[in-house]
This record gives sequence, structure tokens and C-alpha cells, in this order.
Amino acid sequence: MPVSFAEYLDAKFDLDRRSLNREVSDAFRQALHALPKVECLDADDRA
Repeated sequence: MPVSFAEYLDAKFDLDRRSLNREVSDAFRQALHALPKVECLDADDRA
């Protein structure tokens, strides 16, 4: 059954999320949130 690449990616994303170890996923999210935040200093200076 042929499917579009976008449909394949949607299905693969859902499968990948379900296959993640919750403890590993939680640790990754905590580490990610602990990183310094990026700020755009010149956002208001656009012409």
C-alpha cells in the first residue's frame, strides 16, 4: 500500500515516541530545559 512521505513521517514519529523509554525521555527533557535560553536581541530592529 503506497503512502506519501509525509504520511510515513507522521506514522514514524508516533511510533518513535511510543518506543522511547520514559525515564530516558524525562532525563533528556530536564537536561534540555537546564540549558541556557536563546534570546534574540535585535528582534525589534527589523527594517
